Amino acid sequence: MKLSRIALAAAALAATGSAFAVVGAPASDILHITGSSATGINVAKSLSLLCDAAAGAPNSLTIYKQTTTTDTLGNVWTADCAVKFVAQSTTAGAAKVYSQVRVNTAGSASAITAITTATTFVDPAAITGSNNIAAAGSLGFLSTLGQLKSVTAGTVSETSDGGFLDVEPAMFTAIGNTIAVPVASQLQATKYLQTFGIAVSSQLYNALQAYQVAKGQLSAACATASANGVDGNGNPITLYTATGDTTPACQPSISRAQVAAYLSTANNLAKKAGVNFLFGSTAAAVANDLPSTAQISPSPAAGTKIAYVRRNNSSGTYVGSIEYFLNNPIGGTTTVGGSLAATGSNTTGTTTNVSLLAAYTATGSGDVVSVLNDPVTKPTAAPLNTAYAFAPLSAENNPIGTSDAYRFVKLNNNYIADGVAGAGQTAEAQAGRYDYVYELVKYGASTATLGALNAIENALAAGQSSPGLFLTTESSFSRGGVRKNTNPYGVFK
Repeated sequence: MKLSRIALAAAALAATGSAFAVVGAPASDILHITGSSATGINVAKSLSLLCDAAAGAPNSLTIYKQTTTTDTLGNVWTADCAVKFVAQSTTAGAAKVYSQVRVNTAGSASAITAITTATTFVDPAAITGSNNIAAAGSLGFLSTLGQLKSVTAGTVSETSDGGFLDVEPAMFTAIGNTIAVPVASQLQATKYLQTFGIAVSSQLYNALQAYQVAKGQLSAACATASANGVDGNGNPITLYTATGDTTPACQPSISRAQVAAYLSTANNLAKKAGVNFLFGSTAAAVANDLPSTAQISPSPAAGTKIAYVRRNNSSGTYVGSIEYFLNNPIGGTTTVGGSLAATGSNTTGTTTNVSLLAAYTATGSGDVVSVLNDPVTKPTAAPLNTAYAFAPLSAENNPIGTSDAYRFVKLNNNYIADGVAGAGQTAEAQAGRYDYVYELVKYGASTATLGALNAIENALAAGQSSPGLFLTTESSFSRGGVRKNTNPYGVFK
């Protein structure tokens, strides 16, 4: 039986899961990864497989994280193995192995910027206390109690060795990020494909669902119909109330063109009509284009604002969204349809308002979700004061089966969200019917790092990816063998 350094230290101190110290890994044995948050669980799964294989025993990996959730990792966590377990897997890497992997997935650009600018990591040797977490959902592969721990303190400021990015680095520099674009030998395509979607607040989801049933665009089963008096001509009025059904058959749809109208800098009809732009409005005074014999519930009043919740400029989700919807990774240039800027942060809560659109910048995916769940009172410092909000969001997020109220909608009548708990949210993309998808790239500050990233990437077999991610080998949609990192399926040169 092999015991990890952590387990041995815990036993020596007669610890029971809190207030214990551990033996630290030598600096030469530690790999630091930063970058895309979407890859976090994939990386953890790979590390678990590699550790078990190297240790010759199951359940040999221990993960220390800052949050207490049972099914998510958060952005900052560390994986520790009983033995050295991450080594090169191809000739791209030097002969280097690691026993500990420290991760901070603060956004894709950090895979490069954190090489020279230190960021926060969890150091197990500096922990002042921890508690065991019973892993669930996407973390169910950590099946033994004690493999997943929430920690108190234990953070250090260190530089990164590289990591994974949703889109290639040149797209970040194009929108004003100061990062060094790597030489070709430091940047490689991966076999990971990441799906994205448009997430909306529950009020917007339900209003769209009721409206599209009333318009005959969704099945009548997706809303309840009831009599609601008569119109001015004495004709019976039917009130359509959304059921909130999240299955693909009942998911309402938003078009790529509608999203682009909101995201662009132009003060267009979308900005002037606010949320009612999605309900047939051409001016703020027009509520929707339903006939006088139809009404919907919920129904946004004329002049109702819509909120666009976006990630910051270092996020692959944000950069990918303006490339996909505006065909413009530069952004901010009004003469060429640049992207609408949003100022502020989670602490200041300031927003940019254009007529009936409020654009708000959230730091991480979790912050986006928090605002979508309750845009009336969030962000706390300066609430958006509207029940109607939307955001581009990576599809590893799935609100079904959780306390989250937001929902994914279809994009151009194509769905990515399966609408059930625990779904992979990739099947339509794999089949080539959904194209809001990017092929990730990886960056290594050294050949040793690239070798380790290759090992992590290659550890997962088909069908083992976490929600929102799938492998190139699982896709039935081909671009003739030319691997590109601009959408769809990923400009990789």
